[in-house]
Amino acid sequence: MKSFVRFAFLALVLVMVALVSALTAMRFAIHGQEVGVPALVGMSPAEAERAVAGLGLQIEIERQYYSPQIAEGRIMSQLPLPGTKVRRGWQVRVAQSLGPIRVAIPDVTGQSRRAAELNVKRRGLELTSTAEVQMVGIDSSWGM
Repeated sequence: MKSFVRFAFLALVLVMVALVSALTAMRFAIHGQEVGVPALVGMSPAEAERAVAGLGLQIEIERQYYSPQIAEGRIMSQLPLPGTKVRRGWQVRVAQSLGPIRVAIPDVTGQSRRAAELNVKRRGLELTSTAEVQMVGIDSSWGM
């Protein structure tokens, strides 16, 4: 009977060691490869690529948007957010700024007031004020 208790105790110890080993191995397999995502907003794509390459992450420029606040060519948003824990090999998706929208200001010299207003508004601009300059020898009436 004494040998049976001793055998059962040894078997129980071996099962416990195996269970702890398995749990530890699983933990390292699942969490051992995790890294924190760095903050990429404001960086150029080349700078961001260097920042994530050392961590084993990949970067993908997913979209491009116009932004008056973020300079052209800089990253304006990212997913996952900075500080998020992800596995190595994970892809960080970013949006790149195209800078502010550029619109050519139309030359409305010599156009009637109404034609000038339509020409300006058609380009998505607002007409906030107008000025008329009287020049000697030039007919500047708006009703031409």
